Amino acid sequence: MVALFIERLRGQMANEQRRSPLCRETLPIYLLVFVQFALGLLLFRLLGFRFHSEFRWGPSVPAILIVGGWAARRICKERLANVLEGFGLWALIGMSGIALAIALTATPNPLMDATLAGVDGRMGFHFDTVVPVVPNVLKLPLAWAYASFTVQPWILLTVLFLSGLTLAGWRLLCGLIIALMMTLAIYPFVPAVAAYAHFGMIPDQDFGGASAIAYAPAIESIRAGERLISRDMLVGYVTFPSYHAAAACLFAWAAWQVRWLRWPGLILNLLMAASTIPAGGHYLIDVVGGIAIALVSARLAAFCIKDATRT
Repeated sequence: MVALFIERLRGQMANEQRRSPLCRETLPIYLLVFVQFALGLLLFRLLGFRFHSEFRWGPSVPAILIVGGWAARRICKERLANVLEGFGLWALIGMSGIALAIALTATPNPLMDATLAGVDGRMGFHFDTVVPVVPNVLKLPLAWAYASFTVQPWILLTVLFLSGLTLAGWRLLCGLIIALMMTLAIYPFVPAVAAYAHFGMIPDQDFGGASAIAYAPAIESIRAGERLISRDMLVGYVTFPSYHAAAACLFAWAAWQVRWLRWPGLILNLLMAASTIPAGGHYLIDVVGGIAIALVSARLAAFCIKDATRT
């Protein structure tokens, strides 16, 4: 009896040792991350940009998380592995994305705020008359919804992977990086300082006041030749299309896979998409563009991330 138990244990350990640390479903994500990272690093260096020394340990965080995920998968802790690897990939997507956005901000194309505001006007929307009359009761919920962009990915990835909804988790990540790459591909052709700066307005204190439009001086500084990137320059650079709006659609899509998250996720992300105008200073056309990108990204993510168990 004891000998049989030991033999089975040895067999189990041997199987665990043979378990690959890589998940086949993540290969398209790694490919996209590599392309974005390589392109961002190349442009960042070629254009003479450099990060302040305070960021020197930044890339180690996603690396540790990803390696931790591989190690957990090696010992068959699949759900934990997915969470750790997903966290690491999302952190890497964000870091490489901001580096690429900074590099693309240096392009000399003229600012397109007047054109974007004109498109809004033709749709019957005027930022400078609509935003000042947003009801006070809606300001804090909209501000919180806008800020939820920073926490929703971590929560959704955790819930999806720990619930065993592995494909949904990887499709969310894949959709997010596809949307980001599409957004960044458009950005240098439609650079803008966004509506608050264009109209000479200061956001309401509930939306962060003057600190909420720190992206405008950061954009102007880079376009003027600044190449040392400090912490206060880690801002959202892209106006059109709105990545916040694209992410809101993708977050709602992912949350819909979890029964108890469906309606809370939908309501939160409807608010988040709406908040991009008063809280983020976006034009209405930015939101329309972001939603269109999300629809394309979701379809592409579903195509790229397939169930590896199917033949």
